[in-house]
Amino acid sequence: MKKMKKLIALIVSISILGLTGCGLISKTPEAKAKEVLIKVNNEKMTRAEFDIKIESQIAYYEQYYGEGYFAKPENAENLKLLKEGVLDSLADEMFGLQKAAELKVVPTEAELTAEVEKTFKEEMEAAGGEAEFTKQMESMNYTIENFKETIKKQIIISKLYESVVKDITVTDEEINKYYQENLYDYTTKPNTMNLSHILVATEDEALKIKGEYDAGKSFEDLAKQYGTDGTKDAGGLLGDIDYNAENMDVTFLEYAKLVPEGMVSQPVKTQFGWHLIKCNKRTEYPAKPLSEVKEDVKTTIMDKKKSEKYQTQITEWKEKASIKVYKDRL
Repeated sequence: MKKMKKLIALIVSISILGLTGCGLISKTPEAKAKEVLIKVNNEKMTRAEFDIKIESQIAYYEQYYGEGYFAKPENAENLKLLKEGVLDSLADEMFGLQKAAELKVVPTEAELTAEVEKTFKEEMEAAGGEAEFTKQMESMNYTIENFKETIKKQIIISKLYESVVKDITVTDEEINKYYQENLYDYTTKPNTMNLSHILVATEDEALKIKGEYDAGKSFEDLAKQYGTDGTKDAGGLLGDIDYNAENMDVTFLEYAKLVPEGMVSQPVKTQFGWHLIKCNKRTEYPAKPLSEVKEDVKTTIMDKKKSEKYQTQITEWKEKASIKVYKDRL
């Protein structure tokens, strides 16, 4: 199954998720199938086309969440978000393919076929061979033709991306500046901080608790008394956390890095509520010299600049285009 991660990521990143919906006015199946859900300039996508796109994705999700996942009432909001997300993603894909054709960056059919076959062969080998690949495709209601079409679209959009960002460069000054500002990313070993926190709903609550802590009450006791998340019974203890932990809220991490060892922060707001953060201990290591990580730093800056340039360009193009996504018809 591990060998399929790259394959599944490719399918999910390009293929689109969604489910059919019902309108307020009853329509025949034929009429519903012809209903337009997306219009990008002069190109349309009907519900019938939309439905074809998502059969494999339903099977993919149900492998993880169980059969009938989307039919459960408690998942109604997830279903709504999926439907809206799929329309936005499909519209983006349609626009990207159109723009690539307009700018004449689409490879020839011969070139596309060669690239598709090459990628297809690599993915099949990575999956463990033809038999395992076919088994995985069938489990997701995905055909070889579907998969190759997915690859083809990815290649075309990647050519559009390359055409937009081809002139991006990175200077030594930018490299040095980024390195100095992000030394924690380039330490000889990952820096860690042992943290505790108290999570509450409002800033006023957090300030009140901070006042009690400053007056001499134990942070652990306050966490047990006021905490609202799963750490409260452990006195708010989160344990050792990497400075660059990917599973932590970015805002929480940034503030946590600033809290001196043994001290408690002022209230910090994140998507989860208001936190008081206590740094119990820090373990920090020296940064590697720039000469050792220069290429890594350059790649990081380059990727960031390319992404920003591409998103800016796409936004500018979209403002001049006619793109309609009919979410109310789901």
